[in-house]
Amino acid sequence: MARGPTFSEPISIFIQRSLDRVVVRYQLLASLVLLVQIPVIEIAGVTSERVCYYIPYGALGEDCDDARGEFLGRKWNLQDLVIASTLSSMHFHSLLAPCYFAWGAFWVAFALHMLTSLGVTLSFHRNLSHKIFRLPKWLEYLFAYVAVLSLQGSPIEWYGGVKNVQDLKRQAFYRFLHHTYVIHSVVLPGSLLYAFGGLPFLVWGLVRLLIASS
Repeated sequence: MARGPTFSEPISIFIQRSLDRVVVRYQLLASLVLLVQIPVIEIAGVTSERVCYYIPYGALGEDCDDARGEFLGRKWNLQDLVIASTLSSMHFHSLLAPCYFAWGAFWVAFALHMLTSLGVTLSFHRNLSHKIFRLPKWLEYLFAYVAVLSLQGSPIEWYGGVKNVQDLKRQAFYRFLHHTYVIHSVVLPGSLLYAFGGLPFLVWGLVRLLIASS
């Protein structure tokens, strides 16, 4: 019999971690715009990244890495090009959203955004990565599949550097999702959105992906 959620940290620490992640997310976004350097620091006992607070284009700190090297200094491979072209296409087509506005498309996008965000947070992050609680296998797989619809990678890809990724690789369901990821994250959702609502549903489906990944 599966046990219910078992939290291993005080609620205050959990809230602090969540707030820190929100702050770090927008600081990282600012770092790419301003080309500010990013050091590695520790937040609530967990190593994370945060933007340095000094004048942009100023001298590098001793513990800072140049954020520009992640883009300008990298050697681009086929996967990089596919991801970059996909994201560029998503941003371009999302500009059509005002032209295809419909309340039905808006609410579908809103519902998908809330559902997939819950999947990423509950499944990818809290359940699969940190093992904070246990779920029956069918429910674990369901939330993982919902998270895949966010276009943030398969569970195996998302946790390529986490120690328990080998546990995911031993499960046929996660291997299947990994090898057929494009079908479940792009082809199937896009086809269903277009079939049920035409271009308005499809375009606003792209908008919710950009909101979820921002």
